[in-house]
Amino acid sequence: MGSTSALKSILFFIISIALFSVSAIADSADDYMKRNKQKKKDEQKAAIEQVQDCMPPNLSEMPPELQAEYKSLEEVGNRGAVLVLWHIYHQQLAAKNMEEATRVLDLILTRIGGSSAGDESAKKARSTFKGEDEKNFRGEPYEQAMIYLQRGLLYMCAGDYENARAMFRSGALVDRSSEDAKKDEEYHDDLAEMDYCEAVCNTMLGLQDRSDECLKVSREHARSENAVLPIPDGVNSLLVIGLGVGPKKYATGEYAQFLRFNSGSGASGPLDVLINGTSVATMDGPLDNMSFQAMTRGGRAVDAILKGKAQFKKGASVAGDLAIVSGALAAGVGDSDSAPGVGAGLMVLGLISKGISAAANPAADIRMLSVPDDIYIIPLNLSPGTHTIQIKCTETGTVTDGQITRSDQPFDVLTAWDPSFGVQVNNVRFAKYTEEGASLIGNASERWTGGWGKKKEQVNIELAVISRQDETFAGYVKTTGGGWPEGVFPCSGAIDKKAMRIEYHCTPDKSMHLLLTGKTSKSSTASTGTAYFVSASGMSEIGKYKISKSVGKNDESTPKSSSKKSREKT
Repeated sequence: MGSTSALKSILFFIISIALFSVSAIADSADDYMKRNKQKKKDEQKAAIEQVQDCMPPNLSEMPPELQAEYKSLEEVGNRGAVLVLWHIYHQQLAAKNMEEATRVLDLILTRIGGSSAGDESAKKARSTFKGEDEKNFRGEPYEQAMIYLQRGLLYMCAGDYENARAMFRSGALVDRSSEDAKKDEEYHDDLAEMDYCEAVCNTMLGLQDRSDECLKVSREHARSENAVLPIPDGVNSLLVIGLGVGPKKYATGEYAQFLRFNSGSGASGPLDVLINGTSVATMDGPLDNMSFQAMTRGGRAVDAILKGKAQFKKGASVAGDLAIVSGALAAGVGDSDSAPGVGAGLMVLGLISKGISAAANPAADIRMLSVPDDIYIIPLNLSPGTHTIQIKCTETGTVTDGQITRSDQPFDVLTAWDPSFGVQVNNVRFAKYTEEGASLIGNASERWTGGWGKKKEQVNIELAVISRQDETFAGYVKTTGGGWPEGVFPCSGAIDKKAMRIEYHCTPDKSMHLLLTGKTSKSSTASTGTAYFVSASGMSEIGKYKISKSVGKNDESTPKSSSKKSREKT
């Protein structure tokens, strides 16, 4: 009987609160709508004021589509200005409007440079209830590096090699480890393109010793050592080649609070570059790869903030659940007269906590700049005028043709970017992998076999490690069964005494991306962990894996590490 009375009291209490809340909401709804409307007007006005320095004086004379790009800045303000300006910069560069392209790039630099300590949008982003994409977009380190690289190249075109060097140094510095990085995650900048361009600047300034030192560092950092080409006497041009499109961002974690990267479409293949039908450079691979730079860098300072937000969200939600359950128990089984009131109060607090949890926004920012994936740089002594260029992947025979035009200024930078080249190379590779699968696996220096998924739906995998430098490796993975694409696919990853990571794509365009990550045994001869399918919306678990090591064809033990000190940032 007492329990029934208590429940009636709770019901009456909750209904009273609900009626009061409805009345209060009705009275204040009009005021809220007015305040919200005024807030939006104020925000729009502020956004317009923030980007007035971006508007060119001759805007009305530009093509309509370009005018629309500039005007869109007034909608996003500084929050999205860098993204819009980056697109405008490339359009102006393509149209050879160098003065405006330079001005736009400088506007970008003013918005990515310096500390965000006093930035109101950054303060909002650090708030528990604001997503990271509420802040002014500055880009990840690899994106910022590409901006500095572009500005340095423009300085070189203008013959200002001192400022060009400063830009390349600034671009390199953004790649250094965060101050609170763990001991095994500390590293220095390893952007080989920055060191190489600085070497060319020193050559132009007559500082040969410093140029030689920069070339040495560039070789240590390069993805392919012979991609660091010697600087010829009389060099007057740089040809910067970009192939494929860089990495794509996605968010993962229970609350999408972790920023992750899916590798870009670069093929990192060997190239032969011909100008006017004559070979000017052959390289085994790129000078740098932006997917590598994005996916191997240590934790960002903002990661700790996002982790804290996720913990708050989960904590508030759990607290809310406990309060609701405790309230019901206190009201239903309490002996004292105050039990119904205490129970109702706890239930109300629980609902409030659940509401706070729902409002918390720990999501990572997945906005991104479009950049090339593979980067090759070739120094040339080129006469003014238009020249034919042919880029050929010597591994697959894939070719892209075009033209470049050198100005009559003392030094010029020429660019060629083919976003689809990597996919074309991989189409040929995948066909070759299927034809030569047995021999590719058979030539492995190290082999692992196992599978992932449920017994009836298990995907059998065979990992063939072809090359290894310290803990990182490259090779092939053969998959059969389980309803997933079958065949032999290129893969990469890392194996050490504690962990293992295997990453591969089942399609040439890299739309089907699989990641296996887990622990290794004490003897480093077995690994267990989780298999994930990676997409733009995040990582989805698709099963547990277990694989063990077997002896390779040409090696009876684990390959020794390279004598060269590893600079990989795994």
